[in-house]
Amino acid sequence: MYVGDSAAPGAGDDPLRFWQARGSRCPLLAPVARLVLAIPATSVPSERLFSTAGLVVDRLHASMVPDMVQKILFLNKFVKKQNRLHHA
Repeated sequence: MYVGDSAAPGAGDDPLRFWQARGSRCPLLAPVARLVLAIPATSVPSERLFSTAGLVVDRLHASMVPDMVQKILFLNKFVKKQNRLHHA
């Protein structure tokens, strides 16, 4: 917390609401806190990413540099998201 800010979230407080209310008082910290606190508590997205990565990096493409793999995975996710938006 910032110096002089006595308000701290309690055990039963919703952390996203806490940081939403503090957005104007903590303009640099609040967006980061909301971003980190909004991460889903599930392994499904990471499992899906590893599955897709396994399809990209097979025996024939094992020598691909990590930066290229990261770019391919990003583009794959971006295209899928765009397709969902256009077909919704």
